[in-house]
Amino acid sequence: MGLLLMACGQIASLTPATSPDQSPQGKAARTEPFAQFKDIPIPGGAEMDMERTIILGSQDAWTGRVHLRVNMSATKLFEFYKLEMSGFGWQEVTSVRAIISVLTYERSSRVATIQILSNKIKGTVVTVTMSPKDG
Repeated sequence: MGLLLMACGQIASLTPATSPDQSPQGKAARTEPFAQFKDIPIPGGAEMDMERTIILGSQDAWTGRVHLRVNMSATKLFEFYKLEMSGFGWQEVTSVRAIISVLTYERSSRVATIQILSNKIKGTVVTVTMSPKDG
């Protein structure tokens, strides 16, 4: 059975995720609430918008949407994901850099779509949508 995580009106601070092929000296260690995301990179200082996040399953088998607020430019976040996703075993399918940038990756039986949008008030909004490849 999968785990369902939903909350209303809450923001959770996040610790950057280290890719499996990097040593812990280079990045901060995993701590909650992002410890369950062992398959995607999380930028430093990211906050999860719990109201817009829905997760079904856990570990490397989750599906759903993770909504992040990051105090980093959209350009830097686009480059962050272009560089970091391969370290987590993802292969790029396509990417579009625009007002709303979109990157799509696949890994075994899953697809990850990352949307990046500058927030006029502060930072950038990142939405990672995870789904089965054939569903």
